[in-house]
Amino acid sequence: MDLIGGRYLDISELALDGLSQRNRILASNIANANTEGYQRIDVKFEDQLAEIIKKDDENKNFANQNSLKYVPTSSDAFLDWDKNFLQETQQKMKFNQNPYKDFAPELYSDNSSAMSADGNNVNIEKEMVELTKNGTKYTVLTDIESKIYKKIENILKSSG
Repeated sequence: MDLIGGRYLDISELALDGLSQRNRILASNIANANTEGYQRIDVKFEDQLAEIIKKDDENKNFANQNSLKYVPTSSDAFLDWDKNFLQETQQKMKFNQNPYKDFAPELYSDNSSAMSADGNNVNIEKEMVELTKNGTKYTVLTDIESKIYKKIENILKSSG
């Protein structure tokens, strides 16, 4: 299990970043509910996060299937390096690329909501529900992270 410095915490951190941005945007929508011409804004990040996880899975699966093996081929016991295989591996894995670094939640105007006569499309009740859902998701993720860190702390205390 990959707890310390692992992808679970990386993914959780990105999700918390996206949820935090969404919270600020929802608060802005609520604050501008009576502003003439204001257009509702939201944040997209879930699909991007899923794509990052998928790329990371593909890299890990490729690494596991194509790991370089120690093959003693002489009395000096050198690795049997196949130059083409190595280049292909580097291209497919893109080792120097961290898929998590490309995460950038995207703001977008929501034109799907009905507009009032003044051009404002904020539905205060809907925004409050979305704010509550967003806060619940944030709380769940922070609780999970807290439990992970607590387990790490307990492991460190018991080993020392």
